[in-house]
Amino acid sequence: MTTPSGIAARRTAPWVPAPAYFGISAIFHYLGPAFTVLLFARVDVLGVAWLRIASAAMVATPFCVGAASSAFTSPAARWSEQVWASARRSSPT
Repeated sequence: MTTPSGIAARRTAPWVPAPAYFGISAIFHYLGPAFTVLLFARVDVLGVAWLRIASAAMVATPFCVGAASSAFTSPAARWSEQVWASARRSSPT
């Protein structure tokens, strides 16, 4: 299968049946509000909202960052990006 630009599409994740997505979504849609109700006894309303947003961002970030960086760059560009990132982490600034 090719995209409109002529580049062959590649699968980035293994195939997962649609009912599995529905099941996982249903579980999280029930667990989120359940934990929220339990948190109201200890945390204010704005604190609970902030915790839910922050936890959703922590869960979603690895999926979004990985998809964005691997979908639009070549393997050589990803490799050089990793080299520069490791050099910045190891520099004593």
